[in-house]
Amino acid sequence: MGRRKQLQPAFAYGRQSNAVEGSDSQRRQFEATKAAAERMGFEIIDEFWDFGISGTKGASDRPELSRMYAAIEEQGVKTIFCESISRLARDTFCGLVLISQLTKDYECKVYDASCTDLYSSNENGRFITQVLLCVAELEKCQLVARMAKGRAAKKARTGRRVEGRKAFG
Repeated sequence: MGRRKQLQPAFAYGRQSNAVEGSDSQRRQFEATKAAAERMGFEIIDEFWDFGISGTKGASDRPELSRMYAAIEEQGVKTIFCESISRLARDTFCGLVLISQLTKDYECKVYDASCTDLYSSNENGRFITQVLLCVAELEKCQLVARMAKGRAAKKARTGRRVEGRKAFG
């Protein structure tokens, strides 16, 4: 029986913007990143999950992303997986900054669940990353508009505002 190839270490990052408990988002995202990592010869050794954090926030506003940055420095892991570019960012500028930090400051490679390199050193790869970030931002805008339309329709039917969980106090 042959020896099994040693898998390289990698981290997985996931994010869910709404704070709805009971979603399968975390499980789904990490299953996808684990499968992609294994296909590429990596093993996810730690997962970082930002819950209730918008994709328009930078690293300083994401506790788990900040923790991942510290773990990269501490453990020397140089490969990051996320389910899709939209889990990393839903804002084009924010996404470019985060990917730049990971690739240039921390010298990491960043992949999505389809094993796409989210920052390539060639101009075609960078163009694709920028297009994917623009699509993620557009998708977020459309989602927000659909939710607002749904709230307005429910208010028209029931006469009551629909805004989600009330603030404490």
